[in-house]
Amino acid sequence: MSQIGIIGLPNVGKSTVFTALTKQDSQIGSFPFSTTEIHTAFGEVVDSRLTEAAKIENSQKIVYPKIQLYDLPLNPNKPVFTANVFAKLREMDGFAVVLRDFESSSVDWGDVPQSINEQLEKIKLELIVADLEILNNKEDRLIKESKALSEKPKELLIVNKSIDILESGGELKNYNWDTQELSFFRDLALLTLKPKVYLINTEEEGINNKEKISEEGEVIVTSAKIEQELSELDSSEENDMRKQYSVEESLLSSLLNSIYKELNLISFFTVGDKESRAWTIPINTKIPEASGKIHSDMEKGFIKAEVVGIDDFIEGNGWEGLKNSIKIRLEGKEYIVRDGDVVIIRFSK
Repeated sequence: MSQIGIIGLPNVGKSTVFTALTKQDSQIGSFPFSTTEIHTAFGEVVDSRLTEAAKIENSQKIVYPKIQLYDLPLNPNKPVFTANVFAKLREMDGFAVVLRDFESSSVDWGDVPQSINEQLEKIKLELIVADLEILNNKEDRLIKESKALSEKPKELLIVNKSIDILESGGELKNYNWDTQELSFFRDLALLTLKPKVYLINTEEEGINNKEKISEEGEVIVTSAKIEQELSELDSSEENDMRKQYSVEESLLSSLLNSIYKELNLISFFTVGDKESRAWTIPINTKIPEASGKIHSDMEKGFIKAEVVGIDDFIEGNGWEGLKNSIKIRLEGKEYIVRDGDVVIIRFSK
Protein backbone atom coordinates (compact mmCIF):
# COMPACT_ATOMS: atom_id res chain seq x y z
CA MET A 1 0.00 0.00 0.00
CA SER A 2 1.38 3.38 -1.02
CA GLN A 3 1.98 6.07 1.60
CA ILE A 4 1.43 9.61 0.34
CA GLY A 5 2.30 12.77 2.29
CA ILE A 6 0.14 15.86 1.76
CA ILE A 7 2.47 18.86 1.96
CA GLY A 8 2.19 22.58 1.32
CA LEU A 9 2.73 26.02 2.84
CA PRO A 10 0.45 27.45 5.59
CA ASN A 11 -3.18 28.24 4.76
CA VAL A 12 -3.22 26.65 1.31
CA GLY A 13 -6.03 24.22 2.24
CA LYS A 14 -3.88 21.19 3.03
CA SER A 15 -6.05 19.89 5.88
CA THR A 16 -9.22 20.55 3.87
CA VAL A 17 -7.75 18.37 1.12
CA PHE A 18 -6.99 15.65 3.70
CA THR A 19 -10.57 15.73 4.99
CA ALA A 20 -12.02 15.60 1.47
CA LEU A 21 -9.80 12.65 0.56
CA THR A 22 -10.34 10.55 3.67
CA LYS A 23 -13.72 11.74 5.02
CA GLN A 24 -11.95 12.16 8.36
CA ASP A 25 -11.38 15.47 10.10
CA SER A 26 -7.93 16.94 10.36
CA GLN A 27 -7.34 20.26 12.11
CA ILE A 28 -8.84 22.94 9.89
CA GLY A 29 -8.53 26.60 10.84
CA SER A 30 -8.36 30.06 9.31
CA PHE A 31 -5.05 30.88 10.94
CA PRO A 32 -1.47 29.92 10.07
CA PHE A 33 -0.03 26.57 11.16
CA SER A 34 -3.39 25.19 12.31
CA THR A 35 -2.19 21.62 11.81
CA THR A 36 0.07 20.72 14.73
CA GLU A 37 0.12 16.92 14.64
CA ILE A 38 0.61 14.24 12.01
CA HIS A 39 -2.80 12.94 10.89
CA THR A 40 -3.18 9.78 8.87
CA ALA A 41 -6.09 7.89 7.31
CA PHE A 42 -6.75 5.42 4.54
CA GLY A 43 -8.39 6.50 1.33
CA GLU A 44 -10.42 3.86 -0.50
CA VAL A 45 -10.87 4.48 -4.18
CA VAL A 46 -13.90 3.02 -5.88
CA ASP A 47 -12.87 1.70 -9.30
CA SER A 48 -16.00 1.73 -11.49
CA ARG A 49 -14.57 -1.05 -13.67
CA LEU A 50 -14.36 -3.39 -10.68
CA THR A 51 -17.80 -2.31 -9.45
CA GLU A 52 -19.40 -3.27 -12.76
CA ALA A 53 -17.53 -6.58 -12.97
CA ALA A 54 -18.54 -7.48 -9.39
CA LYS A 55 -22.21 -6.83 -10.20
CA ILE A 56 -22.04 -9.27 -13.10
CA GLU A 57 -20.59 -12.00 -10.86
CA ASN A 58 -22.87 -11.13 -7.89
CA SER A 59 -19.82 -10.76 -5.66
CA GLN A 60 -20.48 -10.87 -1.93
CA LYS A 61 -17.55 -8.53 -1.27
CA ILE A 62 -15.64 -5.87 -3.22
CA VAL A 63 -12.14 -4.77 -2.17
CA TYR A 64 -10.95 -1.53 -3.77
CA PRO A 65 -7.42 -0.07 -3.85
CA LYS A 66 -6.33 1.94 -0.83
CA ILE A 67 -3.64 4.48 -0.15
CA GLN A 68 -2.49 5.77 3.23
CA LEU A 69 -2.56 9.56 3.38
CA TYR A 70 -0.68 11.79 5.84
CA ASP A 71 -1.48 15.40 6.69
CA LEU A 72 1.93 16.63 7.81
CA PRO A 73 2.26 19.60 10.19
CA LEU A 74 4.13 22.81 9.54
CA ASN A 75 6.60 24.60 11.75
CA PRO A 76 5.80 28.26 12.65
CA ASN A 77 9.53 28.96 12.33
CA LYS A 78 12.01 28.13 9.59
CA PRO A 79 12.46 25.52 8.23
CA VAL A 80 8.81 24.85 7.44
CA PHE A 81 9.24 21.14 8.24
CA THR A 82 10.62 20.05 11.61
CA ALA A 83 13.16 17.25 12.01
CA ASN A 84 10.53 14.67 12.99
CA VAL A 85 8.38 15.61 9.99
CA PHE A 86 11.39 15.29 7.67
CA ALA A 87 11.89 11.78 9.08
CA LYS A 88 8.26 10.98 8.28
CA LEU A 89 8.59 12.50 4.80
CA ARG A 90 11.40 10.05 4.07
CA GLU A 91 9.00 7.13 4.72
CA MET A 92 6.58 8.34 2.06
CA ASP A 93 6.34 6.83 -1.42
CA GLY A 94 5.42 10.23 -2.85
CA PHE A 95 3.86 13.61 -2.14
CA ALA A 96 0.70 15.50 -3.00
CA VAL A 97 1.85 19.13 -3.07
CA VAL A 98 -1.04 21.50 -2.35
CA LEU A 99 -0.73 24.94 -3.99
CA ARG A 100 -3.13 27.77 -3.19
CA ASP A 101 -4.96 29.52 -6.01
CA PHE A 102 -7.97 30.98 -4.17
CA GLU A 103 -8.88 34.18 -2.37
CA SER A 104 -10.61 34.23 1.02
CA SER A 105 -11.60 36.98 3.42
CA SER A 106 -11.22 34.54 6.34
CA VAL A 107 -7.90 32.95 5.33
CA ASP A 108 -5.00 35.39 5.16
CA TRP A 109 -2.10 34.81 2.79
CA GLY A 110 0.45 35.71 5.49
CA ASP A 111 3.94 34.97 4.15
CA VAL A 112 2.61 32.64 1.47
CA PRO A 113 3.36 33.88 -2.07
CA GLN A 114 0.27 34.35 -4.24
CA SER A 115 2.09 32.73 -7.17
CA ILE A 116 1.72 28.94 -7.24
CA ASN A 117 5.23 28.65 -8.71
CA GLU A 118 6.74 30.72 -5.91
CA GLN A 119 4.95 28.48 -3.40
CA LEU A 120 6.37 25.48 -5.19
CA GLU A 121 9.89 26.92 -5.15
CA LYS A 122 9.72 27.42 -1.36
CA ILE A 123 8.79 23.78 -0.81
CA LYS A 124 11.33 22.58 -3.36
CA LEU A 125 14.09 24.54 -1.60
CA GLU A 126 13.22 22.92 1.75
CA LEU A 127 13.46 19.45 0.20
CA ILE A 128 16.73 20.26 -1.59
CA VAL A 129 18.37 21.58 1.60
CA ALA A 130 17.27 18.47 3.52
CA ASP A 131 18.75 16.18 0.84
CA LEU A 132 21.99 18.16 0.69
CA GLU A 133 22.47 17.64 4.42
CA ILE A 134 22.09 13.88 4.00
CA LEU A 135 24.40 13.75 0.97
CA ASN A 136 27.10 15.97 2.46
CA ASN A 137 27.25 13.70 5.51
CA LYS A 138 27.39 10.66 3.22
CA GLU A 139 30.18 12.30 1.19
CA ASP A 140 32.27 12.87 4.33
CA ARG A 141 31.93 9.23 5.36
CA LEU A 142 32.79 7.93 1.89
CA ILE A 143 35.88 10.15 1.64
CA LYS A 144 37.17 8.75 4.95
CA GLU A 145 36.51 5.22 3.77
CA SER A 146 38.20 5.76 0.39
CA LYS A 147 41.48 7.36 1.56
CA ALA A 148 43.29 4.06 1.20
CA LEU A 149 42.01 3.58 -2.35
CA SER A 150 43.75 4.87 -5.48
CA GLU A 151 40.39 5.71 -7.10
CA LYS A 152 37.17 7.12 -5.67
CA PRO A 153 34.50 4.45 -5.31
CA LYS A 154 31.50 4.71 -7.62
CA GLU A 155 29.31 5.57 -4.62
CA LEU A 156 31.29 8.75 -4.03
CA LEU A 157 30.92 9.75 -7.68
CA ILE A 158 27.15 9.28 -7.41
CA VAL A 159 27.07 11.46 -4.30
CA ASN A 160 29.17 14.17 -5.96
CA LYS A 161 26.89 14.20 -9.01
CA SER A 162 23.81 14.39 -6.79
CA ILE A 163 25.20 17.30 -4.79
CA ASP A 164 25.99 19.19 -8.01
CA ILE A 165 22.42 18.69 -9.26
CA LEU A 166 20.87 19.89 -6.01
CA GLU A 167 23.20 22.88 -5.63
CA SER A 168 22.19 23.98 -9.14
CA GLY A 169 18.53 23.95 -8.03
CA GLY A 170 17.56 20.67 -9.68
CA GLU A 171 15.67 17.72 -8.23
CA LEU A 172 17.10 14.21 -8.39
CA LYS A 173 13.83 12.71 -9.73
CA ASN A 174 14.29 14.62 -12.99
CA TYR A 175 17.44 12.70 -13.92
CA ASN A 176 17.83 9.23 -15.40
CA TRP A 177 19.64 7.00 -12.92
CA ASP A 178 20.68 3.44 -13.64
CA THR A 179 19.60 0.49 -11.51
CA GLN A 180 22.80 0.45 -9.44
CA GLU A 181 22.53 4.16 -8.68
CA LEU A 182 18.90 3.85 -7.63
CA SER A 183 19.84 0.93 -5.40
CA PHE A 184 22.45 3.14 -3.70
CA PHE A 185 19.83 5.87 -3.13
CA ARG A 186 17.31 3.47 -1.55
CA ASP A 187 18.72 3.58 1.98
CA LEU A 188 19.11 7.37 1.87
CA ALA A 189 15.39 7.94 1.16
CA LEU A 190 16.10 11.24 -0.57
CA LEU A 191 13.10 13.58 -0.78
CA THR A 192 13.80 15.07 -4.21
CA LEU A 193 13.82 11.55 -5.71
CA LYS A 194 10.22 10.92 -4.65
CA PRO A 195 7.42 11.45 -7.19
CA LYS A 196 5.03 14.36 -6.71
CA VAL A 197 1.46 15.14 -7.75
CA TYR A 198 0.60 18.85 -7.81
CA LEU A 199 -2.83 19.75 -6.46
CA ILE A 200 -3.91 23.32 -7.28
CA ASN A 201 -6.58 24.39 -4.79
CA THR A 202 -8.83 26.86 -6.61
CA GLU A 203 -11.83 29.12 -6.17
CA GLU A 204 -15.21 27.37 -5.99
CA GLU A 205 -16.11 28.67 -9.43
CA GLY A 206 -12.89 27.46 -11.03
CA ILE A 207 -9.22 28.25 -11.48
CA ASN A 208 -8.24 31.76 -10.42
CA ASN A 209 -5.18 33.26 -12.12
CA LYS A 210 -4.57 30.43 -14.65
CA GLU A 211 -0.84 30.51 -13.91
CA LYS A 212 0.85 27.54 -15.54
CA ILE A 213 2.82 25.35 -13.17
CA SER A 214 6.55 25.32 -13.90
CA GLU A 215 7.18 21.66 -13.00
CA GLU A 216 6.44 18.67 -15.20
CA GLY A 217 4.20 15.99 -13.74
CA GLU A 218 0.63 15.14 -12.86
CA VAL A 219 -1.48 18.21 -12.02
CA ILE A 220 -4.95 18.17 -10.42
CA VAL A 221 -7.02 21.36 -10.35
CA THR A 222 -9.84 21.28 -7.80
CA SER A 223 -11.68 23.18 -5.10
CA ALA A 224 -10.87 21.42 -1.82
CA LYS A 225 -13.79 23.23 -0.18
CA ILE A 226 -16.29 21.76 -2.65
CA GLU A 227 -14.68 18.32 -2.37
CA GLN A 228 -14.89 18.49 1.43
CA GLU A 229 -18.59 19.37 1.25
CA LEU A 230 -19.23 16.54 -1.20
CA SER A 231 -17.37 14.05 1.03
CA GLU A 232 -19.89 14.70 3.81
CA LEU A 233 -22.88 13.59 1.67
CA ASP A 234 -24.21 10.09 1.12
CA SER A 235 -23.43 8.52 -2.24
CA SER A 236 -26.69 9.43 -4.02
CA GLU A 237 -26.56 13.06 -2.85
CA GLU A 238 -22.89 13.25 -3.77
CA ASN A 239 -23.60 12.02 -7.31
CA ASP A 240 -26.36 14.63 -7.74
CA MET A 241 -24.11 17.43 -6.47
CA ARG A 242 -21.23 16.35 -8.70
CA LYS A 243 -23.50 16.71 -11.71
CA GLN A 244 -24.49 20.17 -10.49
CA TYR A 245 -20.86 21.22 -10.04
CA SER A 246 -19.77 19.36 -13.22
CA VAL A 247 -17.19 17.46 -11.17
CA GLU A 248 -17.48 13.88 -12.41
CA GLU A 249 -14.47 12.27 -10.74
CA SER A 250 -13.83 12.50 -7.00
CA LEU A 251 -10.64 14.11 -5.75
CA LEU A 252 -9.56 10.76 -4.30
CA SER A 253 -9.97 9.00 -7.65
CA SER A 254 -8.11 11.80 -9.46
CA LEU A 255 -5.32 11.70 -6.90
CA LEU A 256 -4.98 7.92 -7.00
CA ASN A 257 -4.87 7.86 -10.79
CA SER A 258 -2.21 10.56 -10.81
CA ILE A 259 -0.19 8.83 -8.08
CA TYR A 260 -0.36 5.54 -9.98
CA LYS A 261 1.06 7.26 -13.05
CA GLU A 262 3.86 8.94 -11.09
CA LEU A 263 4.72 5.75 -9.18
CA ASN A 264 4.42 3.60 -12.34
CA LEU A 265 1.70 1.43 -10.79
CA ILE A 266 -1.24 -0.41 -12.38
CA SER A 267 -4.18 -2.49 -11.15
CA PHE A 268 -5.27 -5.99 -12.11
CA PHE A 269 -8.40 -7.77 -10.88
CA THR A 270 -9.67 -11.03 -9.52
CA VAL A 271 -13.45 -11.34 -9.92
CA GLY A 272 -15.73 -14.02 -8.48
CA ASP A 273 -18.95 -14.65 -6.61
CA LYS A 274 -17.30 -14.56 -3.16
CA GLU A 275 -14.99 -11.58 -3.72
CA SER A 276 -13.88 -9.12 -6.38
CA ARG A 277 -10.62 -7.31 -5.68
CA ALA A 278 -8.16 -4.87 -7.25
CA TRP A 279 -4.45 -5.62 -6.84
CA THR A 280 -1.75 -2.97 -7.23
CA ILE A 281 1.57 -3.82 -8.90
CA PRO A 282 4.43 -1.97 -10.62
CA ILE A 283 4.20 -1.59 -14.38
CA ASN A 284 6.02 -4.33 -16.37
CA THR A 285 5.37 -6.99 -13.69
CA LYS A 286 5.31 -10.58 -14.96
CA ILE A 287 2.28 -12.71 -14.13
CA PRO A 288 3.98 -15.07 -11.59
CA GLU A 289 5.16 -12.11 -9.49
CA ALA A 290 1.74 -10.47 -9.78
CA SER A 291 0.05 -13.68 -8.63
CA GLY A 292 2.28 -13.58 -5.55
CA LYS A 293 0.34 -10.49 -4.48
CA ILE A 294 -2.73 -12.70 -4.18
CA HIS A 295 -0.91 -15.52 -2.38
CA SER A 296 2.75 -16.58 -2.18
CA ASP A 297 1.80 -20.18 -3.10
CA MET A 298 0.47 -18.94 -6.43
CA GLU A 299 3.84 -17.45 -7.34
CA LYS A 300 5.80 -20.52 -6.19
CA GLY A 301 3.56 -23.01 -7.97
CA PHE A 302 2.52 -20.87 -10.94
CA ILE A 303 1.52 -22.88 -14.03
CA LYS A 304 -0.69 -20.72 -16.25
CA ALA A 305 -3.12 -17.81 -16.02
CA GLU A 306 -6.44 -17.21 -17.72
CA VAL A 307 -6.50 -13.53 -18.66
CA VAL A 308 -9.11 -11.20 -20.12
CA GLY A 309 -9.26 -7.40 -20.26
CA ILE A 310 -11.78 -5.77 -17.91
CA ASP A 311 -13.66 -4.10 -20.79
CA ASP A 312 -14.06 -7.43 -22.58
CA PHE A 313 -15.07 -9.05 -19.27
CA ILE A 314 -17.88 -6.54 -18.76
CA GLU A 315 -18.98 -6.53 -22.40
CA GLY A 316 -18.98 -10.34 -22.47
CA ASN A 317 -21.09 -10.58 -19.29
CA GLY A 318 -18.48 -12.17 -17.04
CA TRP A 319 -16.97 -15.62 -16.83
CA GLU A 320 -20.17 -17.43 -17.80
CA GLY A 321 -20.77 -15.20 -20.81
CA LEU A 322 -17.16 -15.58 -21.96
CA LYS A 323 -17.11 -19.35 -21.62
CA ASN A 324 -15.22 -20.75 -24.64
CA SER A 325 -14.54 -17.19 -25.88
CA ILE A 326 -11.27 -16.47 -27.68
CA LYS A 327 -11.05 -13.26 -25.62
CA ILE A 328 -9.90 -15.33 -22.63
CA ARG A 329 -6.20 -15.97 -23.20
CA LEU A 330 -3.98 -18.59 -21.59
CA GLU A 331 -0.72 -16.89 -20.57
CA GLY A 332 2.57 -18.31 -19.28
CA LYS A 333 5.36 -17.15 -17.00
CA GLU A 334 6.70 -14.47 -19.33
CA TYR A 335 3.41 -12.60 -19.69
CA ILE A 336 3.57 -8.98 -18.50
CA VAL A 337 0.37 -7.95 -16.73
CA ARG A 338 -1.55 -5.01 -18.20
CA ASP A 339 -3.67 -2.49 -16.36
CA GLY A 340 -7.23 -3.82 -16.09
CA ASP A 341 -6.43 -7.50 -16.63
CA VAL A 342 -8.88 -9.91 -14.98
CA VAL A 343 -7.06 -13.13 -14.06
CA ILE A 344 -7.56 -16.65 -12.80
CA ILE A 345 -4.28 -18.21 -11.65
CA ARG A 346 -3.62 -21.92 -12.17
CA PHE A 347 -0.96 -23.21 -9.77
CA SER A 348 0.26 -26.38 -8.07
CA LYS A 349 0.17 -26.57 -4.27
